[in-house]
Amino acid sequence: MTAKREAILEKAQPLFARYGYHAVGVDRIKEEAGVSKMTLYKYFPTKDALIESVLERRDAQMRESIRAALACFGTPLERLEALFAWHAAWFAEPDFYGCLFIKACDEFPDRTCAIRQVAVRHKRWIEDTIRTELAAIGHAEERELAACLMVLLEGMIVQANLQGGAARASGMWDMIRTRLIGV
Repeated sequence: MTAKREAILEKAQPLFARYGYHAVGVDRIKEEAGVSKMTLYKYFPTKDALIESVLERRDAQMRESIRAALACFGTPLERLEALFAWHAAWFAEPDFYGCLFIKACDEFPDRTCAIRQVAVRHKRWIEDTIRTELAAIGHAEERELAACLMVLLEGMIVQANLQGGAARASGMWDMIRTRLIGV
């Protein structure tokens, strides 16, 4: 990846996170990245291509970070807790403005849209990660419980964005572990 392409992605990601995809124009991105419009369009022929690349980059970043966080723990239950702790730490970051993937689904409602498909793949990966750990625990209804935990996790993301930070995330894991997982 070239330095200019990376600079564009580096500047576009926080702008989209904070203000949304439709509210941020390519002129602002090119100015923040310090590139010409021609350079921006050389790497991203359309704004949609830029958005898709930002989401793919964010997906890769999150997968790497989450995998690293989970790899530090030996049991499936510890890894599930680490997944929720990872999210709580993300909520507490000063530049947390919600989830780029949730925003993408909101701003691009067409289910066939490539942008939305990147978001859907990311969310499926999170749910698959949860389901894998539940199966390793031996939970009889791992598919249904994974879907339920995914809804809770998504709600935590939205609440953290609404309330500002990790206020609602604290203590959530204990409730999930005892009431839903049953351990």
